[in-house]
Amino acid sequence: MSEELSVKEKLKILQNTAIKDLEKKFGENSYFFGDKKIPKVPLVCSSGSLSLDTALCIGGFPEGRIIEIGGQESSGKSTLTLINIAEVQKSDKLCAYIDAEQSFDPVWAARMGVDVDKLLVTQPDTAEEAFEQLYAILDSGVVSYIVVDSTNSLIPKRLFEGEVGDASMGLAARILSQELPKVRTKCTNTKCTVVFLSQVRSKIGGYGNPDVIGIGNAMKFYASIRIKTSKAELEKDDGDQGQSSVDVIMNIFKNKVGVPYKKASFTLLTGLDGKYCIDNIKEIIEYAVRYEIVKKAGAWFTFESDRFQGMANIRKYFEENPSQLNRIKSIVMEKLQKEREELQTIAANTNFDNELDKAIEENSEGKTRKRRTKETVEEAPVVLDESKISEGEVVAES
Repeated sequence: MSEELSVKEKLKILQNTAIKDLEKKFGENSYFFGDKKIPKVPLVCSSGSLSLDTALCIGGFPEGRIIEIGGQESSGKSTLTLINIAEVQKSDKLCAYIDAEQSFDPVWAARMGVDVDKLLVTQPDTAEEAFEQLYAILDSGVVSYIVVDSTNSLIPKRLFEGEVGDASMGLAARILSQELPKVRTKCTNTKCTVVFLSQVRSKIGGYGNPDVIGIGNAMKFYASIRIKTSKAELEKDDGDQGQSSVDVIMNIFKNKVGVPYKKASFTLLTGLDGKYCIDNIKEIIEYAVRYEIVKKAGAWFTFESDRFQGMANIRKYFEENPSQLNRIKSIVMEKLQKEREELQTIAANTNFDNELDKAIEENSEGKTRKRRTKETVEEAPVVLDESKISEGEVVAES
């Protein structure tokens, strides 16, 4: 009977049955349907990198989600989150840092632009303490961004209080499996983003790549975004004495708010003033080359009537001329925003009801044709070629 109903009839039945029950039992805000559209995912902050914002497809990190950032040691994980905290604080929002590694340095955080006086920092001893502190912060309802550094340092209480050699197989993984569903629900209700940092570990035995990120499999399911970080060789900028930089690569291998499997890269720069930051000037120049605002031929860059040899020289020009930098930045941001709006327009103009009706009709017609073909084959007479029976062959002719 359900195959004979049109999509419109099914929608009407759905409104009169399931949707009414949902409103009665769980309230009007328990579902999204029809005119009640699912709201766009709001941003808690920019990632601090134009390249990473673009790769995430929504312009930054989403609000009320779990995010995992994993990678080798000293690959930029903690640095990125501290830069994110500085971005969140610019919007007069509160942040927290659960330092399970107990290695937080307020002086280093201040170099990233973090207002340490407005940052809540805790240092739990065990995994159970860490999640109790996390729930207490989430339940306050006033914190927008929380970093847990790191999942590999979440030591179960039984292991922490036990002796060397005690069995501990899967203890931390089971704790994450039990607690992450609660964290996800609280994140959604409080609109707080929780970022878990994870180290790369080596699994024992098996085939393939032995390196895995984090502990257990729970984070794979409950994280909306998973990013793997890696870094290139340390570089020295000879143009500015004492200034060093390192290139960081971000592989987004899970993204539930955009297109996954994208890659972003940026440069972490140590300035003469001691500040450590993402080289946004270099990123803007690279996007200006992409949109042909700045022409590039080999190692030469051309901007309007000026020519520069090498990235260092054109970067120095824009650093000394902030008005020109802001001008090309505004053009780049307009083009990026236009690309995002075009993708949203394509999705909004797709008439899924008509497509579904068409698919149902084609499916039903296909079944009818298949049934008729089967009946025709079954009703077709079978004729035996008597000339080949004596030779041991039987040929059926229709």
